[in-house]
Amino acid sequence: MLFRFVPGLAIAVFLLCAVHAHAQKAAAPAGSAKPDACELMPRSDLEALFPGMQVGSKQPSLSPLFEGLPQYNQSCMYSVKLPSAISKMFFGHIISVAVIGCDLCNTKTPTNRTAQETLAGIRDTQEKVAANPSLRGKVTSLPGVGDAAFEVTSDSNYKIYARKDDLVYMLELGKYSGQTQANAVALATEVARRWRGGVGMVQAGTPIAANNSVEQPPDTRIVVTASADKWPDACAFLTHDDVRAVFGDMTINGQPQRSMGKLEFQSRINRVETLPHPIKCSYTAEKPAMVNGRPEPIVYIINVLIEDVSTTADYAKKRFAFLYHNDTPLPGLGDEAAFDKANEMINIRKGALTLWVQVTDDDRDQARHADTLSREEKLARLVAARMP
Repeated sequence: MLFRFVPGLAIAVFLLCAVHAHAQKAAAPAGSAKPDACELMPRSDLEALFPGMQVGSKQPSLSPLFEGLPQYNQSCMYSVKLPSAISKMFFGHIISVAVIGCDLCNTKTPTNRTAQETLAGIRDTQEKVAANPSLRGKVTSLPGVGDAAFEVTSDSNYKIYARKDDLVYMLELGKYSGQTQANAVALATEVARRWRGGVGMVQAGTPIAANNSVEQPPDTRIVVTASADKWPDACAFLTHDDVRAVFGDMTINGQPQRSMGKLEFQSRINRVETLPHPIKCSYTAEKPAMVNGRPEPIVYIINVLIEDVSTTADYAKKRFAFLYHNDTPLPGLGDEAAFDKANEMINIRKGALTLWVQVTDDDRDQARHADTLSREEKLARLVAARMP
Protein backbone atom coordinates (compact mmCIF):
# COMPACT_ATOMS: atom_id res chain seq x y z
CA MET A 1 0.00 0.00 0.00
CA LEU A 2 1.33 3.47 -0.90
CA PHE A 3 1.19 6.21 1.72
CA ARG A 4 1.47 9.76 0.58
CA PHE A 5 1.79 12.85 2.72
CA VAL A 6 -0.87 15.42 1.92
CA PRO A 7 -0.22 18.61 3.90
CA GLY A 8 -3.67 20.06 3.41
CA LEU A 9 -5.37 16.91 4.63
CA ALA A 10 -3.16 16.73 7.67
CA ILE A 11 -4.09 20.24 8.59
CA ALA A 12 -7.78 19.53 8.04
CA VAL A 13 -7.70 16.46 10.24
CA PHE A 14 -5.91 18.39 12.98
CA LEU A 15 -8.43 21.18 12.84
CA LEU A 16 -11.30 18.69 12.95
CA CYS A 17 -9.87 17.04 16.05
CA ALA A 18 -9.37 20.39 17.71
CA VAL A 19 -12.97 21.42 17.01
CA HIS A 20 -14.25 18.08 18.40
CA ALA A 21 -12.19 18.50 21.57
CA HIS A 22 -13.47 22.05 22.02
CA ALA A 23 -17.05 20.81 21.61
CA GLN A 24 -16.50 18.23 24.37
CA LYS A 25 -15.16 20.88 26.73
CA ALA A 26 -18.03 23.24 25.94
CA ALA A 27 -20.58 20.49 26.71
CA ALA A 28 -19.37 20.08 30.31
CA PRO A 29 -20.94 23.30 31.67
CA ALA A 30 -24.32 22.16 30.32
CA GLY A 31 -24.13 19.07 32.52
CA SER A 32 -23.03 21.05 35.56
CA ALA A 33 -25.87 23.50 34.91
CA LYS A 34 -28.31 20.96 36.24
CA PRO A 35 -29.27 21.60 39.87
CA ASP A 36 -27.79 19.79 42.84
CA ALA A 37 -30.21 19.79 45.78
CA CYS A 38 -27.40 19.21 48.27
CA GLU A 39 -25.54 22.26 46.95
CA LEU A 40 -28.68 24.37 46.84
CA MET A 41 -29.06 23.65 50.58
CA PRO A 42 -25.65 22.60 51.95
CA ARG A 43 -25.01 21.28 55.45
CA SER A 44 -23.24 24.57 56.35
CA ASP A 45 -26.57 26.43 56.14
CA LEU A 46 -28.12 24.12 58.73
CA GLU A 47 -25.09 24.31 61.01
CA ALA A 48 -25.40 28.10 60.92
CA LEU A 49 -29.12 28.06 61.78
CA PHE A 50 -28.82 25.35 64.45
CA PRO A 51 -25.57 26.18 66.26
CA GLY A 52 -24.24 23.44 68.52
CA MET A 53 -26.73 20.87 67.22
CA GLN A 54 -25.76 17.63 65.48
CA VAL A 55 -26.53 17.79 61.74
CA GLY A 56 -26.55 14.55 59.76
CA SER A 57 -27.13 14.11 56.03
CA LYS A 58 -29.14 11.38 54.34
CA GLN A 59 -28.35 9.82 50.97
CA PRO A 60 -29.49 12.26 48.25
CA SER A 61 -32.07 11.06 45.73
CA LEU A 62 -31.10 11.11 42.04
CA SER A 63 -33.39 12.32 39.31
CA PRO A 64 -35.24 9.56 37.41
CA LEU A 65 -33.63 8.15 34.28
CA PHE A 66 -36.59 9.15 32.11
CA GLU A 67 -35.56 12.78 32.58
CA GLY A 68 -32.32 12.04 30.76
CA LEU A 69 -28.62 11.94 31.52
CA PRO A 70 -26.65 12.97 33.40
CA GLN A 71 -28.71 12.42 36.51
CA TYR A 72 -28.58 15.01 39.27
CA ASN A 73 -29.34 15.19 42.99
CA GLN A 74 -33.04 15.97 42.82
CA SER A 75 -33.62 16.00 46.58
CA CYS A 76 -31.48 16.22 49.67
CA MET A 77 -32.42 15.43 53.25
CA TYR A 78 -30.80 16.29 56.58
CA SER A 79 -31.52 15.30 60.17
CA VAL A 80 -30.94 17.85 62.92
CA LYS A 81 -31.00 16.64 66.54
CA LEU A 82 -32.92 19.17 68.60
CA PRO A 83 -33.77 19.19 72.30
CA SER A 84 -37.14 17.84 73.34
CA ALA A 85 -39.59 20.25 74.93
CA ILE A 86 -40.75 17.70 77.52
CA SER A 87 -37.60 15.76 78.43
CA LYS A 88 -33.82 15.92 78.44
CA MET A 89 -33.62 13.88 75.25
CA PHE A 90 -32.81 15.01 71.70
CA PHE A 91 -34.90 14.03 68.69
CA GLY A 92 -34.06 14.09 64.99
CA HIS A 93 -35.97 16.63 62.90
CA ILE A 94 -35.96 16.14 59.14
CA ILE A 95 -35.23 19.11 56.85
CA SER A 96 -35.33 18.51 53.10
CA VAL A 97 -35.24 20.31 49.76
CA ALA A 98 -36.48 18.89 46.45
CA VAL A 99 -36.20 20.17 42.91
CA ILE A 100 -39.59 19.99 41.22
CA GLY A 101 -38.45 21.18 37.80
CA CYS A 102 -36.29 23.48 35.68
CA ASP A 103 -35.59 24.06 31.98
CA LEU A 104 -32.38 22.04 32.13
CA CYS A 105 -33.70 19.22 34.33
CA ASN A 106 -35.61 17.08 31.86
CA THR A 107 -33.52 16.82 28.70
CA LYS A 108 -35.22 13.69 27.43
CA THR A 109 -38.93 14.53 27.64
CA PRO A 110 -39.09 18.27 28.36
CA THR A 111 -42.40 19.71 29.53
CA ASN A 112 -44.22 22.48 27.74
CA ARG A 113 -45.24 24.10 31.02
CA THR A 114 -43.40 27.17 32.20
CA ALA A 115 -42.06 27.48 35.74
CA GLN A 116 -44.81 29.98 36.49
CA GLU A 117 -47.46 27.52 35.34
CA THR A 118 -45.88 24.70 37.34
CA LEU A 119 -45.87 26.69 40.59
CA ALA A 120 -49.44 27.93 39.97
CA GLY A 121 -50.61 24.34 39.46
CA ILE A 122 -48.97 23.22 42.69
CA ARG A 123 -50.58 26.05 44.61
CA ASP A 124 -54.00 25.21 43.20
CA THR A 125 -53.59 21.61 44.39
CA GLN A 126 -52.36 22.65 47.84
CA GLU A 127 -55.29 25.06 48.29
CA LYS A 128 -57.73 22.27 47.47
CA VAL A 129 -56.06 20.03 50.04
CA ALA A 130 -56.05 22.80 52.66
CA ALA A 131 -59.79 23.30 52.12
CA ASN A 132 -60.34 20.04 54.02
CA PRO A 133 -60.87 21.27 57.62
CA SER A 134 -59.75 17.96 59.13
CA LEU A 135 -56.21 18.49 57.76
CA ARG A 136 -55.88 21.91 59.44
CA GLY A 137 -53.72 23.24 56.60
CA LYS A 138 -53.20 26.82 55.45
CA VAL A 139 -51.75 28.26 52.23
CA THR A 140 -50.27 31.78 52.31
CA SER A 141 -48.25 33.85 49.84
CA LEU A 142 -44.64 34.36 50.84
CA PRO A 143 -43.03 37.46 49.33
CA GLY A 144 -39.26 37.91 49.27
CA VAL A 145 -38.32 34.32 48.43
CA GLY A 146 -37.12 33.92 44.85
CA ASP A 147 -39.44 35.32 42.18
CA ALA A 148 -42.59 33.82 43.73
CA ALA A 149 -43.34 31.60 46.69
CA PHE A 150 -46.05 30.40 49.05
CA GLU A 151 -46.04 28.52 52.34
CA VAL A 152 -48.16 25.58 53.45
CA THR A 153 -48.51 25.12 57.20
CA SER A 154 -50.12 22.39 59.28
CA ASP A 155 -50.07 21.47 62.95
CA SER A 156 -46.75 19.67 62.57
CA ASN A 157 -45.18 20.66 59.24
CA TYR A 158 -43.98 23.71 57.37
CA LYS A 159 -43.42 23.75 53.59
CA ILE A 160 -42.30 26.41 51.14
CA TYR A 161 -42.90 26.10 47.39
CA ALA A 162 -40.88 28.64 45.41
CA ARG A 163 -39.66 29.65 41.94
CA LYS A 164 -36.43 31.33 40.91
CA ASP A 165 -36.29 31.98 37.16
CA ASP A 166 -36.94 28.52 35.65
CA LEU A 167 -36.29 26.55 38.88
CA VAL A 168 -39.25 25.33 40.97
CA TYR A 169 -38.44 23.73 44.33
CA MET A 170 -39.93 22.72 47.64
CA LEU A 171 -38.42 22.96 51.13
CA GLU A 172 -39.92 21.15 54.13
CA LEU A 173 -39.22 20.93 57.84
CA GLY A 174 -41.15 19.91 60.92
CA LYS A 175 -42.44 22.57 63.25
CA TYR A 176 -40.19 22.97 66.23
CA SER A 177 -40.27 26.41 67.87
CA GLY A 178 -40.79 30.07 67.07
CA GLN A 179 -37.71 29.88 64.85
CA THR A 180 -39.27 27.39 62.42
CA GLN A 181 -40.71 29.85 59.89
CA ALA A 182 -37.71 32.19 59.96
CA ASN A 183 -35.33 29.27 59.44
CA ALA A 184 -37.40 27.90 56.57
CA VAL A 185 -37.55 31.29 54.84
CA ALA A 186 -33.78 31.76 55.28
CA LEU A 187 -33.04 28.35 53.75
CA ALA A 188 -35.47 28.85 50.84
CA THR A 189 -34.00 32.27 50.14
CA GLU A 190 -30.49 30.81 49.95
CA VAL A 191 -31.68 28.17 47.48
CA ALA A 192 -32.95 30.93 45.19
CA ARG A 193 -29.65 32.83 45.47
CA ARG A 194 -27.73 29.77 44.28
CA TRP A 195 -29.62 29.45 40.99
CA ARG A 196 -29.64 31.59 37.87
CA GLY A 197 -31.86 30.91 34.88
CA GLY A 198 -29.96 29.86 31.74
CA VAL A 199 -26.80 29.38 33.78
CA GLY A 200 -27.66 26.96 36.56
CA MET A 201 -25.81 26.67 39.86
CA VAL A 202 -24.03 29.82 41.05
CA GLN A 203 -22.26 30.80 44.24
CA ALA A 204 -24.26 32.80 46.80
CA GLY A 205 -22.66 36.14 47.41
CA THR A 206 -22.71 36.00 51.20
CA PRO A 207 -23.21 33.16 53.69
CA ILE A 208 -26.55 32.60 55.39
CA ALA A 209 -27.14 34.71 58.51
CA ALA A 210 -26.40 32.50 61.52
CA ASN A 211 -28.52 32.19 64.65
CA ASN A 212 -26.89 32.82 68.01
CA SER A 213 -28.76 29.95 69.65
CA VAL A 214 -31.49 27.37 69.16
CA GLU A 215 -34.78 28.45 70.69
CA GLN A 216 -36.23 26.08 73.27
CA PRO A 217 -39.73 24.95 72.22
CA PRO A 218 -42.44 25.50 74.82
CA ASP A 219 -43.89 22.64 76.84
CA THR A 220 -47.53 22.80 75.77
CA ARG A 221 -48.78 19.80 77.72
CA ILE A 222 -51.83 20.30 79.91
CA VAL A 223 -50.97 20.05 83.60
CA VAL A 224 -53.47 17.71 85.26
CA THR A 225 -51.89 17.61 88.73
CA ALA A 226 -52.82 20.38 91.15
CA SER A 227 -50.13 22.63 92.58
CA ALA A 228 -48.62 21.87 95.99
CA ASP A 229 -50.80 24.33 97.88
CA LYS A 230 -53.91 22.38 96.83
CA TRP A 231 -52.78 19.13 98.49
CA PRO A 232 -54.42 18.49 101.91
CA ASP A 233 -53.04 16.97 105.10
CA ALA A 234 -53.48 13.18 105.09
CA CYS A 235 -53.86 13.12 108.87
CA ALA A 236 -56.92 15.36 108.57
CA PHE A 237 -58.82 12.38 107.12
CA LEU A 238 -57.82 9.82 109.75
CA THR A 239 -57.79 10.94 113.36
CA HIS A 240 -56.78 9.10 116.50
CA ASP A 241 -60.43 8.89 117.48
CA ASP A 242 -61.27 7.23 114.15
CA VAL A 243 -58.64 4.57 114.70
CA ARG A 244 -59.80 4.01 118.28
CA ALA A 245 -63.39 3.61 117.08
CA VAL A 246 -62.38 0.70 114.84
CA PHE A 247 -59.48 -0.76 116.86
CA GLY A 248 -60.85 -0.14 120.33
CA ASP A 249 -59.84 -3.63 121.47
CA MET A 250 -56.17 -2.90 120.77
CA THR A 251 -53.39 -0.63 121.94
CA ILE A 252 -52.90 2.33 119.59
CA ASN A 253 -49.77 4.45 119.44
CA GLY A 254 -50.26 8.02 120.56
CA GLN A 255 -49.16 10.10 117.58
CA PRO A 256 -49.28 9.02 113.95
CA GLN A 257 -46.20 8.87 111.79
CA ARG A 258 -46.33 11.61 109.16
CA SER A 259 -44.59 11.31 105.80
CA MET A 260 -43.93 14.33 103.61
CA GLY A 261 -43.73 14.37 99.82
CA LYS A 262 -42.78 16.35 96.73
CA LEU A 263 -44.27 16.98 93.33
CA GLU A 264 -41.92 16.70 90.36
CA PHE A 265 -43.02 18.15 87.06
CA GLN A 266 -40.73 16.56 84.46
CA SER A 267 -39.83 18.63 81.42
CA ARG A 268 -36.68 19.92 79.72
CA ILE A 269 -36.02 21.64 83.03
CA ASN A 270 -37.65 19.73 85.87
CA ARG A 271 -39.64 21.64 88.47
CA VAL A 272 -40.01 20.34 92.02
CA GLU A 273 -42.55 21.56 94.59
CA THR A 274 -42.38 20.50 98.24
CA LEU A 275 -45.81 19.60 99.58
CA PRO A 276 -46.68 21.65 102.66
CA HIS A 277 -48.60 18.87 104.45
CA PRO A 278 -48.04 15.16 105.08
CA ILE A 279 -49.26 12.96 102.24
CA LYS A 280 -49.22 9.83 104.39
CA CYS A 281 -50.51 9.25 107.91
CA SER A 282 -49.71 5.96 109.68
CA TYR A 283 -50.90 4.48 112.99
CA THR A 284 -49.84 1.30 114.73
CA ALA A 285 -52.22 -0.92 116.69
CA GLU A 286 -51.18 -3.98 118.70
CA LYS A 287 -53.20 -6.94 119.87
CA PRO A 288 -51.88 -9.45 122.43
CA ALA A 289 -51.48 -13.00 121.13
CA MET A 290 -49.71 -16.24 121.98
CA VAL A 291 -47.45 -17.92 119.42
CA ASN A 292 -46.05 -21.35 120.32
CA GLY A 293 -46.83 -20.72 123.95
CA ARG A 294 -45.05 -17.38 123.99
CA PRO A 295 -46.62 -13.90 124.01
CA GLU A 296 -46.14 -12.22 120.64
CA PRO A 297 -48.48 -9.33 119.80
CA ILE A 298 -50.12 -8.99 116.40
CA VAL A 299 -49.17 -5.63 114.88
CA TYR A 300 -51.50 -3.73 112.56
CA ILE A 301 -50.26 -0.86 110.38
CA ILE A 302 -53.02 1.59 109.46
CA ASN A 303 -52.30 3.94 106.56
CA VAL A 304 -54.02 6.66 104.63
CA LEU A 305 -52.17 8.22 101.70
CA ILE A 306 -53.05 11.13 99.41
CA GLU A 307 -52.47 9.53 96.04
CA ASP A 308 -53.39 12.40 93.73
CA VAL A 309 -55.00 15.80 93.56
CA SER A 310 -56.00 16.65 90.00
CA THR A 311 -56.64 20.10 88.60
CA THR A 312 -60.26 19.13 87.89
CA ALA A 313 -62.67 16.42 89.00
CA ASP A 314 -62.98 15.30 85.38
CA TYR A 315 -59.24 14.54 85.15
CA ALA A 316 -59.42 12.68 88.47
CA LYS A 317 -62.35 10.62 87.21
CA LYS A 318 -60.50 9.64 84.02
CA ARG A 319 -57.40 8.75 86.00
CA PHE A 320 -59.39 6.60 88.43
CA ALA A 321 -61.09 4.75 85.59
CA PHE A 322 -57.75 4.09 83.91
CA LEU A 323 -55.98 2.78 87.02
CA TYR A 324 -58.73 0.88 88.81
CA HIS A 325 -61.12 -0.38 86.13
CA ASN A 326 -60.21 -4.00 86.98
CA ASP A 327 -60.69 -3.62 90.73
CA THR A 328 -63.82 -4.42 92.75
CA PRO A 329 -66.19 -1.42 93.02
CA LEU A 330 -67.26 -0.36 96.52
CA PRO A 331 -70.45 1.72 96.42
CA GLY A 332 -71.18 4.39 98.99
CA LEU A 333 -67.61 5.66 99.38
CA GLY A 334 -66.97 9.15 97.97
CA ASP A 335 -67.86 9.58 94.32
CA GLU A 336 -66.37 6.17 93.56
CA ALA A 337 -64.19 3.60 95.26
CA ALA A 338 -62.55 0.28 94.44
CA PHE A 339 -60.89 -2.53 96.37
CA ASP A 340 -57.44 -3.42 95.07
CA LYS A 341 -57.15 -7.11 95.90
CA ALA A 342 -53.47 -7.40 94.96
CA ASN A 343 -52.43 -4.72 97.44
CA GLU A 344 -55.43 -5.13 99.77
CA MET A 345 -56.21 -1.43 99.87
CA ILE A 346 -59.26 0.68 99.20
CA ASN A 347 -58.95 3.53 96.70
CA ILE A 348 -61.42 6.38 97.07
CA ARG A 349 -62.09 9.37 94.82
CA LYS A 350 -64.17 12.37 95.70
CA GLY A 351 -64.04 15.35 93.38
CA ALA A 352 -60.44 15.99 92.36
CA LEU A 353 -58.98 14.13 95.36
CA THR A 354 -57.92 10.47 95.30
CA LEU A 355 -56.53 8.60 98.32
CA TRP A 356 -56.21 5.09 99.61
CA VAL A 357 -56.73 3.36 102.95
CA GLN A 358 -54.84 0.23 103.91
CA VAL A 359 -54.57 -1.96 107.02
CA THR A 360 -51.87 -4.62 107.12
CA ASP A 361 -51.18 -7.30 109.67
CA ASP A 362 -48.52 -9.94 110.20
CA ASP A 363 -50.99 -12.74 110.92
CA ARG A 364 -51.66 -15.50 108.38
CA ASP A 365 -54.81 -16.82 110.07
CA GLN A 366 -57.61 -16.58 107.49
CA ALA A 367 -60.30 -15.59 109.97
CA ARG A 368 -58.15 -12.84 111.46
CA HIS A 369 -57.22 -11.60 108.02
CA ALA A 370 -60.89 -11.34 107.08
CA ASP A 371 -61.38 -9.30 110.26
CA THR A 372 -58.54 -7.00 109.17
CA LEU A 373 -60.22 -6.33 105.81
CA SER A 374 -63.51 -5.66 107.57
CA ARG A 375 -61.82 -3.08 109.81
CA GLU A 376 -60.16 -1.56 106.76
CA GLU A 377 -63.52 -0.95 105.11
CA LYS A 378 -64.91 0.63 108.31
CA LEU A 379 -61.95 2.99 108.41
CA ALA A 380 -62.40 3.79 104.71
CA ARG A 381 -65.97 4.90 105.36
CA LEU A 382 -64.82 7.22 108.15
CA VAL A 383 -62.11 8.65 105.87
CA ALA A 384 -64.53 9.13 102.95
CA ALA A 385 -66.90 11.04 105.19
CA ARG A 386 -64.16 13.60 105.85
CA MET A 387 -63.21 14.09 102.21
CA PRO A 388 -64.32 17.50 100.88
